[in-house]
Amino acid sequence: MSARRIVVVAEDDDDLRELLLDALRSDDRQLVEVEDGSELLDYVEFISNRGMHGRLPDLIITDVNMPGASGLDVVRWARARGISCPFVILSGFADEQVLRTARELGSTRVLSKPQPLEAIRAAAAEALAAH
Repeated sequence: MSARRIVVVAEDDDDLRELLLDALRSDDRQLVEVEDGSELLDYVEFISNRGMHGRLPDLIITDVNMPGASGLDVVRWARARGISCPFVILSGFADEQVLRTARELGSTRVLSKPQPLEAIRAAAAEALAAH
């Protein structure tokens, strides 16, 4: 049996984070939840230094605007440390600057909020299939 895919969900809105976790729950996924940008940065730093049982995440889903650090800052930081997993960025403010920055960082898809949960599930499945 293959290892479960590690999916990190970073969202500072507790209710939305729970909805995302419920929508993404699957037997083949290990979900990791973080509450804000600072916690996501700490997680990325930990896995880049020590690894989670030797495994990096297969996908990170993050909000753009969070306390501590923006989702795009975390993508930039992760890329600088060799973490190449895909990111799905959720943003209530998906303007041209956000889209341009996401393209420059690579392996990053931006979804505007609000977004149907099915669209987020589909984006996650697509990113995991491609990774």
